[in-house]
Amino acid sequence: MDNVARKFRKIGIRKNIVGTKTKPRLNVFRSNQHIYASIVDDDSGKVLVSAADLKIKKIDKMTKKEKARQVGNIIAKKAVKKGFTK
Repeated sequence: MDNVARKFRKIGIRKNIVGTKTKPRLNVFRSNQHIYASIVDDDSGKVLVSAADLKIKKIDKMTKKEKARQVGNIIAKKAVKKGFTK
């Protein structure tokens, strides 16, 4: 039941939010254990930058908030390095 509601919620959000080459979309997926983030260009259908907490050292001792903050910092640095400012 939750999966069906999640799919409808995703469809409703994606109707309004579209990433372009100049202003890409930030996609975040959080599972029970890990967090993933990616910057997407919907016009070409490509992931421009991605990050996950899987490669962070000392991950076993971190809380979920600390993991999310680290992934946010990583994807922000990668995006700025690629030239994205918006």
